[in-house]
Amino acid sequence: MRNLVIVLMLCLMNSAFAKNTCDFKLKKYCAKLEFLKKPSRSYSSDFKIYFTDLKSSKKAMPTQKVFTYLWMKMKNGHEHGSDKVKITRKKDHFLVENVWFVMIGNWQLHLLLKKDGKVIDKQMKIIEIGK
Repeated sequence: MRNLVIVLMLCLMNSAFAKNTCDFKLKKYCAKLEFLKKPSRSYSSDFKIYFTDLKSSKKAMPTQKVFTYLWMKMKNGHEHGSDKVKITRKKDHFLVENVWFVMIGNWQLHLLLKKDGKVIDKQMKIIEIGK
């Protein structure tokens, strides 16, 4: 019985840590993506970005300007982006629209924070687009 309780506690702890993982770990923030629908090349794969302050673990909204863009590097050496996305600041998140993954494959989703026109933080996440 004791072993069962320990296993259950470990499972709960792992579950709690999994929920707190960052899609983008920035210098001051953890940023989490929430796609409105499964990412696809058939429609705009709009998503929300939620930020959490790394020190306080509380939801936060960066004072810096938030940018994101898509980029694909292909095996044949070619590279390309996609249409410019539209980012709207909401009360507790950023809404990113016009997100077109125009081809099947691995896309780089870049997240940047800028201050006075200069990039102060940048991270990238791979988004896999299937058939």
